[in-house]
Amino acid sequence: MWMLFCRDHLETYTIDYTAQVLVGYCVVYIFMQTFMIPGTVFMSLLAGALFGVLKGVALVVFTATAGASSCYFLSKLIGRPLVFSLWPDKLSFFQEQVARRRGGLLNYMLFLRLTPTLPNTFINVASPIVDVPYHIFFLATLIGLIPAAYVTVKAGIALGELQSIGDLYDFNSIATLFLIGIPPSQSWRCQAAKGNTQLSLLAVKAADDRDDLGRMPGLHRFIFLLGLFGLEMWGG
Repeated sequence: MWMLFCRDHLETYTIDYTAQVLVGYCVVYIFMQTFMIPGTVFMSLLAGALFGVLKGVALVVFTATAGASSCYFLSKLIGRPLVFSLWPDKLSFFQEQVARRRGGLLNYMLFLRLTPTLPNTFINVASPIVDVPYHIFFLATLIGLIPAAYVTVKAGIALGELQSIGDLYDFNSIATLFLIGIPPSQSWRCQAAKGNTQLSLLAVKAADDRDDLGRMPGLHRFIFLLGLFGLEMWGG
């Protein structure tokens, strides 16, 4: 099957050209994070499938923090008009919360990183505009992304062990994806009710392989996509 074929060749290539794969992975991840390109969740899944838990989590946290930092400084230079035009309501809310919590700003930024209250992409680009100091942004990102990175990497390991798309039907896989997807989807529904519906779903669309997902039962397909949406919201 094509899934096993691709997985085996990726694993072999990673073993033979470890340094090149690591450099290429870091460059692609940081580039996507810097320019807010959706889909870094799939890079995190790939890290789990190729490198295992410890190396995968370390790699994802490093690249995600580096990419978020690049996005922070890029936004500080040229991002203000973009954020004001795309997310005026979110920005006002974020600015108000930051101003109210100056004394415990690190705790608040950690809370945002650990929960899907605001999308990580928005936090990256809006933080310099609302005067979040970089050292607080860096620490909150470095520490706060570890749980999401662990969950995503573990999911990548599980996906890497699949023998066929039918293995997604087992109870543990479906339950895990469902639990991952529920909190972000509820957060998204609350924001949508207020008119803030500009959340990226491109990563979910990219996962929609027409052949395999088309053969999945409707409920399983829904939960699978919900789980990917959750991973994108938490890990992105």
